Amino acid sequence: MALMRWDPFRDMQNLQRAMNRLFDESLLRSVERDYHETFGSVDLFETADSLIVYTDVPGVKQEDIKIQILGNQLVIQAERAQTVPENSRQLRLERPYGTCQRSFTIGVPVKQDAVKATLRNGVLEIVLPKSDESRPKQIEILAE
Repeated sequence: MALMRWDPFRDMQNLQRAMNRLFDESLLRSVERDYHETFGSVDLFETADSLIVYTDVPGVKQEDIKIQILGNQLVIQAERAQTVPENSRQLRLERPYGTCQRSFTIGVPVKQDAVKATLRNGVLEIVLPKSDESRPKQIEILAE
């Protein structure tokens, strides 16, 4: 049996490589999972007359976005195509692609036929006008 010199730095380098592989694989799975389950950031605002939703959908074409109101749910679905140059070899893939969906419970009745959506610079804006019965009403007090 031959004696082998112990090199603590070699063991540390092997451990470092293994940890790098573990974090790289974990991070990529996390990015893919997050995109396919949800969009990016969403902002939701309420005014006296409407609800306003802003969501980031960079790289998504207008025709690849579907917006629905199902009962008291606002459902936003989008599909981003993968961009692959001709005669290329993939070296790294971090930009997510595929179908993603996000839904929100709407707490007030809205005028479904008056909902408007606008896509500007990769930001989708959805304006949901409140129905008349959901708007606050000022009650006048009569003096006797």
